[in-house]
This record gives sequence, structure tokens and C-alpha cells, in this order.
Amino acid sequence: MNTTLSFLRALLAAPAEVGALWPSSRHLAQSMAQAAAACGASGRVIEVGAGSGALTRALLNRFGSERLQVVECAPELVQVLRKKSRIWTYDANA
Repeated sequence: MNTTLSFLRALLAAPAEVGALWPSSRHLAQSMAQAAAACGASGRVIEVGAGSGALTRALLNRFGSERLQVVECAPELVQVLRKKSRIWTYDANA
């Protein structure tokens, strides 16, 4: 399924719960992951509101799945994240 289409469906279904009007680009996500790494923290990284997973993939590349926890409340996006990222994703509605 198209990630952008899934994102737009989630936005239309619950606009108050989606914090963006368009999915983050790969370049923005890489910059954000680099900035997070520059903080020098050695513990867990928690992404709240992972959306379609652009930042999730960049964080996985930077920190690895053992340090990353992802939270998403849009059921359709939870499914996208689980298929694309192959990481444990907390469904905030469960």
C-alpha cells in the first residue's frame, strides 16, 4: 500500500490526531535523526506519532531497533509501520 495514501487516509479520518499535513521527507528525517544523535544520549529513543515512518526509518538506521520505541495512534499507520519497519510499534489505541 502506498505510504502517502495511508498517511492521507489517517489525516482525513482523524485530523486532530495527525500532527502534520504531509509526511516528512527522507531528507528531513535524516537531518532530524542526525540532530538526535548529536545530543549524545545513550538511552532509548522514543518516537511519538511516527506517522508513515520516514523518521522511524532514519532513526532505525542511526540508533538500531534495540534503542528505538515507536508510538502511533492511527490504526492504518500502525499497520504501515509494522510492515515497513519490522519493529515493535505501540498502538496507542490498544
